[in-house]
Amino acid sequence: MNAPVTNAPAKPFDRPGHVGQPLSRPNAKRLLAGRGRYVTDITLPRMLHAVFVRSPYAHARIADVDIAAAQAMPGVRLVATGADLARLCTPWVGTLDHFKGMKSPPQLPLPLERAVWAGQAVVAVVADTRALAEDAAEMVAISFEELPPVTDLDMAQAEGAPRVSPELADNMCFRAGLDTGGVDDIFANAAHVVEGEFHFGRHTGVTLEPRAIIADYDPSEERLTVHHATQTPYQFQDLYARHYGIAESRVRVIAPDVGGSFGVKLHVYHEDMAVVGLSMMLGRPVKFVADRTEAFVSDIHARDHRVKARAAVAADGTILAMDVEDETAVGAFSTYPRTSAVEGNQVIRLIGAPYTLAGYRADLKVLFQNKVQTSQYRAVGHPIACAVTERLVDLAGQKAGLDPFAVRAKNMIADDAYPCASATGYKFEALSHQACLAKLHTLMDYDRLRSEQAEARARGIHRGIGIAAFVEITNPSPAFYGIGGARISAQDGAIIKITPSGEVRCLISVTEQGQGTETIMGQIVADYLGVSRDIVDRTSGGAQAQGQRARRRRGHPPGPARRAGSRERRNRRARHRAGAHQPFGGGAHRLFPLRYAARRHQCPALGGASLRTAGLSLRLHQRHSRLPCGGGCRDRAGEDPQAFRGGGLRPHHQSAAGGRTGARRRGAGARRGFLRRVPL
Repeated sequence: MNAPVTNAPAKPFDRPGHVGQPLSRPNAKRLLAGRGRYVTDITLPRMLHAVFVRSPYAHARIADVDIAAAQAMPGVRLVATGADLARLCTPWVGTLDHFKGMKSPPQLPLPLERAVWAGQAVVAVVADTRALAEDAAEMVAISFEELPPVTDLDMAQAEGAPRVSPELADNMCFRAGLDTGGVDDIFANAAHVVEGEFHFGRHTGVTLEPRAIIADYDPSEERLTVHHATQTPYQFQDLYARHYGIAESRVRVIAPDVGGSFGVKLHVYHEDMAVVGLSMMLGRPVKFVADRTEAFVSDIHARDHRVKARAAVAADGTILAMDVEDETAVGAFSTYPRTSAVEGNQVIRLIGAPYTLAGYRADLKVLFQNKVQTSQYRAVGHPIACAVTERLVDLAGQKAGLDPFAVRAKNMIADDAYPCASATGYKFEALSHQACLAKLHTLMDYDRLRSEQAEARARGIHRGIGIAAFVEITNPSPAFYGIGGARISAQDGAIIKITPSGEVRCLISVTEQGQGTETIMGQIVADYLGVSRDIVDRTSGGAQAQGQRARRRRGHPPGPARRAGSRERRNRRARHRAGAHQPFGGGAHRLFPLRYAARRHQCPALGGASLRTAGLSLRLHQRHSRLPCGGGCRDRAGEDPQAFRGGGLRPHHQSAAGGRTGARRRGAGARRGFLRRVPL
């Protein structure tokens, strides 16, 4: 017997589409052809170039700065010290309110009295070219009085140790602990105790494109435009506005193509803040691009940890509890605005995450030292937590005489135990470690590999087989930073536009750094609207996306193109009066006035929901817009959409009397080609 036929439209993502399919990246050819547009490619009229004179000492007092010789060099427009920029920029502090007891000294673009790491920028030189600025920088004479530096974890905690910041009582930035209780008793009664000490050296991200920024302040309009190789344009829009006292509506941050980031380009750097101030002082665009040497001594570092950990193990190999001490050195300041404590916080909360534990205790110490700041960098805290956990699990298996697969299978959180929480408090909705482990065992042909390993070892060839379980936390959402007072993602968003030509335009604030963000967004939009990905135009970069699109539409095409556009508009209006349907993404559609289309139209491509109830924020073009109706459009009340023109339903810009004034306004609006935002 045949199944009953239903006319119910498929819900978005239920039908076959683009999500989950291997697709080419639309921007790949452009980038491979060398047509990318990075900050380093941008040249603005009257643009100047900045370089920085840096401290050769890890810790030193700035006794005197002589800039007279540098100012006299050809092409030099400005030589600025910390005091010059401090008159414009308010200080910032890298703490989060929900990290109780966290402290860090205030920071300014350039230091006033002390340099606190080797490579810290002390003086800025601005000239007509980078070469002239570098020549002048060599003429800057700075007298330093060297101070004792804090260079490692033990020195930072020693009695009577030098303080990185004299205004603070000690070198402790942040301390936190976790304790489920009863851990000492578990260890006292365990059959085995395994332990280890783990040292992790500093890392940094070496992106193909180094940090780069152009700040362009227009004093006539009190307007700041910043071209910035960053992951977070909206974050910097807020920060530049707040710390330089500019109205946020007059600050625009453009993130063009970005050549890699890995988290390095999330953070506030002293040079970037300085460049904004330099542009304000000069009233001209100022550009700074870090070279590789500068990047190594100023880009954030990560993963400077010393971890002492132990595990209590039962005779049958069950891991009962873990006890962890993590000490991490974060440099002279806590990084702003995400801080330098998040990595350590995630280390102690992710250790032991894949396994069932009866007890857990951890102590985290985040310490200052006279080195480059550390902060979030690729897989924040996860590699450290995974390395410590899996080494303890291997040691536990050895003590209990269990194979590495067997000891993991015995201790992993059961696949039917979800939802549940880890011993550290992380909530897990649905993981599948046991299923993954079993599938891995089969794919590896594990027994054969062990046999081959034993044979090779008999011949003096030593081959290892490593197995590790991993839990990666999802995006912490704006709430994680927002609750701590960091304004990071509150302004992120997307705008979907459906144009008269039938193109779908997606403007997103999320930036593209080479990982395929634009491709992903195009797949989502195409599947949700039920259209081909080929007609979805994606623009990323937040303020850049909106600004460039708006600028293009404010202009008018020349001569024949304008006349052709007028004819096309006349023909479109004629087709609309005749009730004609036009193709959209392989389907059909009708033309609806804006407010009617947004609030009344029910679209099968959206599961029969109206655009408003579907939760879309649309900016529809001009008076009418094509919608992906698939030919089955209707309004919620069941009226024929053509009845709209008879006055039974009024567009928002027409008076109740339906007079000709509204019609004239609509015609003028169409001629201007203006954009109207539809509140949904």
